[in-house]
Amino acid sequence: MPDGHAERRLITAMFIDIVGSSDLVSLGPERMKRVLDRFFADLSAEITAEGGTVEKYIGDAIFAIFGAPVSHEDDALRALRAAGRCIAKAAVATDGRPAVPIRIGVETGDALVDLDAAQTDRQRMAVGGCVNVATRLQSVAAPGTALVGPGTREAVGTGAALESAGEVELKGLGPSPAWRLVSASHQQARPRVPFIGRDAELEVLQLAFRRAAGGRNVLAVVSGPPGQGKTRVIEELVARIGERASVLMARCRAAGELGPLEPLRQLLGASTIEEVRARIAAVIADPAEADRVADALSHSAGLRMSNALRAMPVADREDEITNGWRRYLTALARERPVVVWVEDLHWADPQLVTLIDRLTLAGSSPILFVVTARPEFAQQAGIRPTGQRFFIDLEPLTADEGQRLATLAGGIGDPITGRAEGNPLFIIELARARTRRDEMLPMTLRGAIGARLDDLPARERQILQACAVVGEAFDAREASILLGRDAGEVHATLDHLVDLLYLRSGDDGIFRFHHGLLREVAYGQLPIAERLKLHARFARSGLGAADHDRRAHHLWQAVGGPDAAWVWEDATERDALRQECRTALIATARTNSEAFLHDAAVLCAERALALADTPLERADAHLVLGEAYLLAVSGDEALAHLMPTLAAYREAGATPPARIYGAIADITRRPGGLRVAPEPKALARTLEDGLAIARAEGDAVSQARILVALAFRLESPEEKERMFAEVGSLVDRTDDPAAFVEILGYQAYHELNQGRVRKAEALIDRATAIAAQSRSVRRDYLFFETGILTFVLGDLARLDASTTDYERAVASAGPHVQQHPRRGRALAAVARGDWSAARAIAHQVAQSMDEHPETVFCFAAGNALSFGASAAAISGELVEARELLARATKLSALPNVGEAWLAAAYAALGQRGDVLRIDDKTAADAWAQWLPVALTEIGEWDRVTRRLPMLERRAAGGDRFCGGVAAAIREELAAQNGGPRPSHAALREMGYAGISAMLSFRPKVG
Repeated sequence: MPDGHAERRLITAMFIDIVGSSDLVSLGPERMKRVLDRFFADLSAEITAEGGTVEKYIGDAIFAIFGAPVSHEDDALRALRAAGRCIAKAAVATDGRPAVPIRIGVETGDALVDLDAAQTDRQRMAVGGCVNVATRLQSVAAPGTALVGPGTREAVGTGAALESAGEVELKGLGPSPAWRLVSASHQQARPRVPFIGRDAELEVLQLAFRRAAGGRNVLAVVSGPPGQGKTRVIEELVARIGERASVLMARCRAAGELGPLEPLRQLLGASTIEEVRARIAAVIADPAEADRVADALSHSAGLRMSNALRAMPVADREDEITNGWRRYLTALARERPVVVWVEDLHWADPQLVTLIDRLTLAGSSPILFVVTARPEFAQQAGIRPTGQRFFIDLEPLTADEGQRLATLAGGIGDPITGRAEGNPLFIIELARARTRRDEMLPMTLRGAIGARLDDLPARERQILQACAVVGEAFDAREASILLGRDAGEVHATLDHLVDLLYLRSGDDGIFRFHHGLLREVAYGQLPIAERLKLHARFARSGLGAADHDRRAHHLWQAVGGPDAAWVWEDATERDALRQECRTALIATARTNSEAFLHDAAVLCAERALALADTPLERADAHLVLGEAYLLAVSGDEALAHLMPTLAAYREAGATPPARIYGAIADITRRPGGLRVAPEPKALARTLEDGLAIARAEGDAVSQARILVALAFRLESPEEKERMFAEVGSLVDRTDDPAAFVEILGYQAYHELNQGRVRKAEALIDRATAIAAQSRSVRRDYLFFETGILTFVLGDLARLDASTTDYERAVASAGPHVQQHPRRGRALAAVARGDWSAARAIAHQVAQSMDEHPETVFCFAAGNALSFGASAAAISGELVEARELLARATKLSALPNVGEAWLAAAYAALGQRGDVLRIDDKTAADAWAQWLPVALTEIGEWDRVTRRLPMLERRAAGGDRFCGGVAAAIREELAAQNGGPRPSHAALREMGYAGISAMLSFRPKVG
C-alpha cells in the first residue's frame, strides 16, 4: 500500500469474475476489449450507483469496496444490491454483446484503507482479511450467483434473503460457511425516557405561562442545537399545565416539504374554509367580525385567496392578517389561556416569523407563544426583546444528569455516553446503541442514529428510508405507495417501529420520526438514484394534482439537481418529469404570491426558470417572478422580469398576453414604484403595444390598467380626459366590474388632486355602487377618497357619516387601518375648531403607534398628528404641539409623500423656514390648499397672492373648501391694506370655524 492517509475501516469487499471469458476470444482482440470495456463500465455503473468504489480491473475481474472513501451504515447491503443488479445485467445480451455469466464473492470486515488512494489512482487502497475472503468466495461461486461470507451475513442480519451454501473450501484459508444471495426481523420496544434535568429552564417557562395567564401576550423561544431537548422541556411544561390552558400546536419543516402555509393550517386545525368559519363562529359572536377574521385567517393559511386583502397595500395587508389572528386567539382565550406551541421555527417562512413577532410584541390577552428553534435563529430572525419575551438557550446536561439519562435509556450507565457532551439525544441514542452491540460505537450523532437504524432488519429500515422521502410526517398510505407494498402490512410495521421509538404516532393516523435528525440520516442512506425515483413516484402517485406545493418540492428533488442527468437516462422520461415539475412550480409560485409569501414564490419561480428549455417556458417563469415582485411592491425587480417575459414571447414568435403589459402599467403608474425609471419613449411604446394587444384580446381590465398608466404620463388634459373616459366605458362593458373598483378609486384621487371635484364625486359614486354589489371587494379605501371629497364639498355632516361608516368597516382591522378614519375625525375637528377633540385624536394615534411598534403607519396617521399639532399650537400648548409634529414629520419621510400636509402645523408653531421650504409646485395635489393657509398664518402675502388662482380654479371645479379659503385670504389681504375686519363668511357658513381661526392666527414667527 502506498504512503498516504490510512484509516482502519469496516468495509465490504466485492470481487466479480467473468465465467468462461475465453469464449469471447473468437471475437478477436480489439472487439473483445471493446466488449469487456463496455461490460465493465456497465457493472461499474451499478456499483457506483450504490455508493461503491471500483478499485481496479484485474484481467477479467472487478474489485470494488463499499465503505470508502465515504462510509454508510448499510454498506454491506449496498454491496449485495449491486451484486444482484450486476448478475441481472450480465445475464442479458445488449449492444451487440452476448450474455456474459459472472460470479461474485462478497465479505465484510476490518481493513486498512488508504483514503488518499481512494480519491486518486485507486491502487491498493484496501488491505484486509475480508478482501482475501471475497476473492476466494468468488472463485468457488457458481455462474450467475453471489456467495456471501459470514462477516457480510452478520452485517446485514436479516436485511437480505440468503440461503445457506454450507461450508466451502477457500484456497489458502480453509473451510468457511457461505450463503447464496437471495430478507426482515423483530426488535424489542423500549419505554419512554423520563424527564431529566432542565429544572431551571422549566421554571422560566412556567413563569412565562403565569405572566400570560395574567393577561399578557408572551413569547418564549427555546433554542439549542439538534437533540438538546427543546421539545422535551415543552412537553413537560404542557403536561404540568394540564387542563388550565388550551394548546394549539404546529410544526415547521424545511422549505418545500409541506409548504410554507402548513403551520398556520395546523394552528387552525382546519383544511377548508368551511371549517375555519365554523371554528371562528364558535368563539366570535358578531357575524361581521367573524367574516372579517375568517377572511384574514383563511387567506394567511392559503385556504382561499382574498381579493379584498390582495387589493390592500402591503403594510395594510400584513396589519389586517396580524389583527385577524390576534382577534381569533383573543377570543379563544376568553375561557382559559391559550398556549401556541410551534416547533422548529427556524424552518418557517419569514412571514410566519414576522406574524409571531407582531402578535407577541404587544397585547393584553392570556396567550403564550412557545417555540423551538436552532441557536442562531432568534438573532437572525430579528425578534425584538421586550419584558414579555423569554429567550431560553438550553445548555448541555450535567455529567450526573447525563449518567442518569443514559441508565434509564439503555438499562446501563456507561462512560461512553460522555462522548455526547451533555446532548440528551446523543446520550439516549448512544446508550441504546451500546445495549445492542459490543463493537466500538460511532463518535457523532449521525453515527449513533445510523447505528440504531442499522439495528433494524433491512425491510423495516427500507420503510423508514422511503418514508423519509415524504418528510418528517407521513401516513401508511403514502409509505405503501413508495414501497409498492400492501398498506395493511406497512401499517403494522410502522406501529412496530413506534414501539421501538423510531417513530411517533397520533390519533390522526399520522406517523412522525422520533426526531428530525433520524429522518435526515434515513434519507441520506438512500442511493441517489433510488432517492430521486422515490421523489418522482411520490409526486406522481402519492399526491393529488391540486397539491401543487408538495408536488413541486418532490419533483424538484427528482429532477432539479445535478444527479438528475445520469439518474434519468431515458430522455423522454426525464423531459416529462421536468415538464411536470415546471408546471407544479409555476402553480405553487402563483399560489404563494397570491398569499403574499414572497420569498417562497420567488424560490419556486426561479427553480421553474432553471428548468425552462424553451422561450415560452422562460416566459412563464419570468412572468410569475414579475408578478410576485409586483405584489411585493418591488417595481424594479418586477420590471426586470416582465420585460424579459415580453422578449421571450417575441423569441418564440408569439404575441405576449395583455396581462403582462397590464402588470408593467401598474408598476410604472405607482408613485415610488421604481428606483430607476425606464426610458420614457421606450416605455410609452411598450404600453401602446400592450394596449393594442389588450384591445385585440378583449381584455378590458388590462386595457384599463394600461390606459391609466398612459394617462398619467400625458401632459395634455384633453388626452388624459379622453383616456379616463375610455376606462369608464370599459366598466360598462365588462362582466366583472369589481375588478375596476381600485382603478376607479385611483382615478377619483387623481381628479381630486387636479381640483375636479365633480368628476371625482361621480367616480367615487360609481366605485361605491360596484363595491356594494360584490362581497369580494372591500370598501375601506373608497372611504379614504370619500373623506377628502366630503371635506372639499364643505359637507361636514356627510364627512361625519362617512367616517362613522369607515370606523365600522375597520373596527376589527389592524392598528394601521384603524388610523384611516381617525384622520377623517381629526379633519372634521380642525374644520370646526374643536381643538381639544383634534388633540385627543392625535394622542390616540400616538398611543396606537407606541403600542404597535411593529406596524408601519402611513401618512393618514401623520395627517391626524399634524392636525393635533396645529390644534395644540393654537391652544398655546407648544411643547405638546412640537412632540406631535415631530411624530408627523417622521411619516412625511415616506416615499413620494411630501410635506404639503404639514404646512399648517409648521406655521402654527411659527416655523417659517419649514413652510417656505415647501415647493410651490405642490399645487397639483389634494393637500395644496394647506400651503396658502400656512402662508397666511406667517404673513407671506406675496406667495399667498400667487396661490390664489390655484385655489379659485379648484373652487370652479366644485371645491367649496378652496373657494372659502380663497375668499377668506382675499379678506385678510384687504385687511392688511386697511380694509374691514375679515368675516370669513363662506367658511363659517360651511361650519369651518376652525379653518377661519387658523387663517386669523398669527404665531410668533421664528
